[in-house]
Amino acid sequence: MAPLTCTMCNTSDAKSCAVCHSASYCSKACQRADWPLHKIICKSFTTLPERPSPSHKLAFLLPTISKIPELIWVKCELRTEDEEYRSYQWGMPDTGGILSSEKVLPGYEGHSTERKPIKRNVLRGFNLDHTVEVFGRETFLIDGSKAQLLHYGDYEREDDS
Repeated sequence: MAPLTCTMCNTSDAKSCAVCHSASYCSKACQRADWPLHKIICKSFTTLPERPSPSHKLAFLLPTISKIPELIWVKCELRTEDEEYRSYQWGMPDTGGILSSEKVLPGYEGHSTERKPIKRNVLRGFNLDHTVEVFGRETFLIDGSKAQLLHYGDYEREDDS
């Protein structure tokens, strides 16, 4: 297993959070700097239900009615994308029941979600060793619904030769 990298500065040989094991830090200074954000979700990991199936991935739901993110399991369909010299395997989340809205203006029902892959921590200035996917309702600004986002990370290389 590769050594853990610090959530804040990307330094290797970091130690994982003793409570949730979802974040890792190289120093107490980095841990303290991340605490205002990390404390919001840290305890949620300890009460998270078991993974329903291998096809479920862990995600953060940023609900419209709360400022606190929720940890949820999202069922994903395994997909493979072949490029000229490599193949990627990834899970496409089923966001239908999660990002749907009952209060949508007529004519906007059934619109799709927008997907934004994030591969770099721009704020901290380093590339991630995985891709974080952000999903949101594509038409939330004009269809009468509230913004609702789903964040999850899962993008694995099957073959990099």
